[in-house]
Amino acid sequence: MADLMVTADQFAKDLAAQNIAGLMMAFTPSGMMKAMALQGQMQAAGAVGPTTGFDLSAPAVEGEMTIIDITMK
Repeated sequence: MADLMVTADQFAKDLAAQNIAGLMMAFTPSGMMKAMALQGQMQAAGAVGPTTGFDLSAPAVEGEMTIIDITMK
């Protein structure tokens, strides 16, 4: 479970820094295209500002999945 928190932490850091190379390790090509399209839509709507940090929730287990919520600030 500790490895999952480390991975989530690194993902959030890559997301905040817009480290595309790091994010490409986590997203499928299709997911990356969807994320980029969503970012463009949010920027066009004026909904994207600078990231000032993030919070990670404690892991929760739902069936066979472990879920960690990442909240960007």
